[in-house]
Amino acid sequence: MRPTTHRSVHSTSLGGARPHRTTAVAAATLGVVLLVSGCATDGSAGAGRPEPGSAPTAVTSTTAPTATVPDPSVVVDAVDPAAVLAEAVFDVPGSPGDTVRVGVESLVASGPTMELRLVVTPELASPDENATVRISDLAGDSTWRPTLTDTAHLKEYSILRSSGQRWETDTSQARTTSGTSLRYQAWFARPEDDAQTLDLAVTAAWPLFEGVPITYEG
Repeated sequence: MRPTTHRSVHSTSLGGARPHRTTAVAAATLGVVLLVSGCATDGSAGAGRPEPGSAPTAVTSTTAPTATVPDPSVVVDAVDPAAVLAEAVFDVPGSPGDTVRVGVESLVASGPTMELRLVVTPELASPDENATVRISDLAGDSTWRPTLTDTAHLKEYSILRSSGQRWETDTSQARTTSGTSLRYQAWFARPEDDAQTLDLAVTAAWPLFEGVPITYEG
């Protein structure tokens, strides 16, 4: 008779390990859900993002436009060839038949500077109605370089300079046509010795304007 063999079967409980793993997976899944949910409700990410296919929302401003109010202290004086202290007609050097009418509009000292204003009107012998002429061209083969002289105190005033640039209308850019006036402006140092008049030379080729009165405005 064959002896009976008793085998002890030790079952290994796998059921005890699985709930822990399931719990970990569930916790991870919940964390992902919360993370996604948090991104969807965060004001800095995802908030206000339009759904696919939806029209963009128009943004309108509720601020009323500010009206521009003109400043009455800012003025642009019209050029009036009749409103001058003195005028003369000069030949354009090197251009026979062409002349230029130059009027002294004003000579005003204010603060540390003195402003000269001239009214310039070219009068060409054979003008081209479509052509323009520069102020510098009107000096011909001379140079447009106004200077002021105080003969009583033996002093001469030249146009002020800063960084290599003269304080004057750009004579190579300011243009006009024959018979049409334009203004030229230049700034000098305020006169010394309480001078009341100065002599003006516009170019070395033309006669002087003698005794141009100075207006003092402070």
